[in-house]
Amino acid sequence: MLAMCGNRGMHKCGSQINAGKMHDEMIKAGFSPCITTYNSFLNALARRGDWRAAESVILDMRNKGFKPNETTYSLMLHSYSKGGNIRGVERIAKEIYDGHIFPSWMLLRTLILANFKCRSLRGMERAFQEFLKNGYKPDLVLINSMISIFARNKMYERAHEMLHFIRECGLQPDLVTYNSLMDMYARAGECWKAQEVLNGLVEGGGRPDLVSYNTVIKGFCRQGLMQEAMRTFTEMTNRGIRPCIVTYNTFIAGFAGRGFFQEVDEVISYMIQHNCRPNELTYNTVVDGYCKAKRYKDAMDFVSTIKEKDTTYSEQALQRLVYRVRENMES
Repeated sequence: MLAMCGNRGMHKCGSQINAGKMHDEMIKAGFSPCITTYNSFLNALARRGDWRAAESVILDMRNKGFKPNETTYSLMLHSYSKGGNIRGVERIAKEIYDGHIFPSWMLLRTLILANFKCRSLRGMERAFQEFLKNGYKPDLVLINSMISIFARNKMYERAHEMLHFIRECGLQPDLVTYNSLMDMYARAGECWKAQEVLNGLVEGGGRPDLVSYNTVIKGFCRQGLMQEAMRTFTEMTNRGIRPCIVTYNTFIAGFAGRGFFQEVDEVISYMIQHNCRPNELTYNTVVDGYCKAKRYKDAMDFVSTIKEKDTTYSEQALQRLVYRVRENMES
């Protein structure tokens, strides 16, 4: 039985595993389950975010006389965070803070990242404080996560504090660090500072990726600096980085939001020529731009020409666009 359902088998079985039945079958086959066996079940379920089934495994463990260990709790945190169950994460956190579970380096690290995945700023801050209180040294993944969540919540001073903390810990910022800083500045409307971070990355011998350039382009487009966005686009393609649908949709949002519909048409034609098919968001953005300018007839004309440019676009999607225009006209 174990040979048939080792770690690989358990990953395939996922939430279909019934720990109790598996336990009974193992006993019949002459095998005795151990904590490692149960943790293997939990590992399979954590990959799927199937926290309900994982809770059943924990219950079965306890009924069979097994006590969860550090790995068990870490896997439960993975299950809860992957499944978007912040309450489950908070329950384990409370047990740790109340002294019922030993706050090891690995467990507190997992708790911080579980809160990050659930976008819980309060939970992350509390877990990080507990981490430092225990005298643990954070790694770059943890600090980058803290920078990212502070940036998302417009807590720019705290993000800068974490940047200094990286160096205090004897670590070096990596691409994720730089991308988080660029995103922070782009969100704050400080697109030139995002550009400075990008320049610093390049000058320091780093290699920006698609996320880096998309972030700076987004910052310029949001401020209406379309020429600067185009310059960044050219720099990106010259480096051999291929734009994606996010890149093009960012430009379309920038042009459409300012009424530059000729440029919008040029971007869409360029996309199609370069084998990047527009998606529903692309066309929704254009239609919304026309409607914002109260150019409803132009919006309808645009929808009627989509099939000429994009023969693969479905009739159902076209009808949704027509409905979108009419809805805007009536509002």
